[in-house]
Amino acid sequence: IDASGSMLANDYTPNRLEAAKNAASLFVDKITGDVKVGVVTFAGASMIKQKPTNDLKLVKDVISNLQIQTQGGTDIGQAVITSANLLSEENTPKVIVLLTDGRSNVGISPMEGIDYLKNDNILVFTIGIGTGAGGSIRGVEAAFTIDEDTLDKMATTTGGKYFHATSIESLNKAFNDIAQFQKKK
Repeated sequence: IDASGSMLANDYTPNRLEAAKNAASLFVDKITGDVKVGVVTFAGASMIKQKPTNDLKLVKDVISNLQIQTQGGTDIGQAVITSANLLSEENTPKVIVLLTDGRSNVGISPMEGIDYLKNDNILVFTIGIGTGAGGSIRGVEAAFTIDEDTLDKMATTTGGKYFHATSIESLNKAFNDIAQFQKKK
């Protein structure tokens, strides 16, 4: 989950980060079977918030406590690499769900991140969150653009799918569709 400062934009109520946390929590509720879930946040750096576990209540607690990170920028490529490294010891189908409201502007390019996991058979689903109008952060109006082309390419290169969530409803639907996804690589 993107935890950069732009996730405080209020085009979702009360802001993008809270909407993402709520939708991610609903996603965890839809997970069935013996599945492990981990949590990574990113801004200018990636942070492992929870290693993969099948204690889904713990995962939901971790998600509910996510905060904005102070490192400037958005490093999507490193977020993919960090997530892939968490999955390296798992012997089950592997999936990364990446949620961001922007574009990578520091660090490793997103496609370098995808190249890193090519041989690991990891599906990547990407979700771009944000309305076309944008929102305000601390009273300053701003429209943060999503790099939809890159997010779509990241997903399709791995066999996943890109979702553009322009509302809370479409954000929840994106997570629901991912939870229902049956394809294995």
